[in-house]
Amino acid sequence: MKTGNCILHIEKATKKQKCLIWTLRQYKEYLIAGDSLGEVTIWDLKFGTLIKSFNHLKADILALAVNEKYDTLYATGVDSRVISITLQTDSETGYKDWVLSSIYRGQSHDIKSLVLLSPNTLLSGGVTTDICVYKL
Repeated sequence: MKTGNCILHIEKATKKQKCLIWTLRQYKEYLIAGDSLGEVTIWDLKFGTLIKSFNHLKADILALAVNEKYDTLYATGVDSRVISITLQTDSETGYKDWVLSSIYRGQSHDIKSLVLLSPNTLLSGGVTTDICVYKL
């Protein structure tokens, strides 16, 4: 049994307060994290460096989903809003940048899970007994 073989250690330093990482997703060469401060952070997996962060949700992020084309990710949680973040590439320079593309609100309380049914349909479920369908 091997122990202590961490090959990459990413630490999220924060001055605000203690921060807990609630959810992680790999997205091509990126690691996406949702945390207890309501931030979605995007990290470079090769170097462990922070690429970009989004603080559009005001409470714990509990669920992340990534589409099949790997060009959009969705985040949600206690805030009960769903945000979409898109990786855009400049056609002239090839420069890639993550941008907030949409904010949805379908649920009234904490959202615990997200599922992409198809490229145009996202489902959310949470502490209420309903499932919300979003047409993307």
